[in-house]
Amino acid sequence: MHPYPASECGVVAATEQILARSDHAALLLRVAVANTTGLQLAMTALLRDPADERWHDDVTSTTGDGLEMNVSWNDPSDGHWTPVAVSRYDSHPAMSLIAAGGGGAHYEITLWLSPLPDAGGTLRIYTRWLRLNIIESSASIQIPTRRAIKARAQRLWS
Repeated sequence: MHPYPASECGVVAATEQILARSDHAALLLRVAVANTTGLQLAMTALLRDPADERWHDDVTSTTGDGLEMNVSWNDPSDGHWTPVAVSRYDSHPAMSLIAAGGGGAHYEITLWLSPLPDAGGTLRIYTRWLRLNIIESSASIQIPTRRAIKARAQRLWS
């Protein structure tokens, strides 16, 4: 797993997309930023009823009953269902939680995926949140080639 590049301004690969939703909750991809060492996914979890706080522990749950994701290149069998709070280094790409926080009906989640394939391609994001009736949902985003990312990413300093 490559670390998040703190000295680099990456390339936007995708913005504003619904990853999953039910009558109780929705998970939105706000932005996917490709860097030379991986991909940052910034997401927002929204709850329909702000008074229902049972889901706050679901985002940081490590037991598999909360929010889970699986990311893979074209084939869901490449990845593993993983609670977002658990870093997975044995999958391709590896997934780790960078940040999570919020309150009421709004929760922000940022994941780091690494490495990305040199050839880029279609990244499939699978989501499930059984407690909130999101059985399984998926969305695809196109990731630029590593060469295109290197050409467009901006170094902040050397």
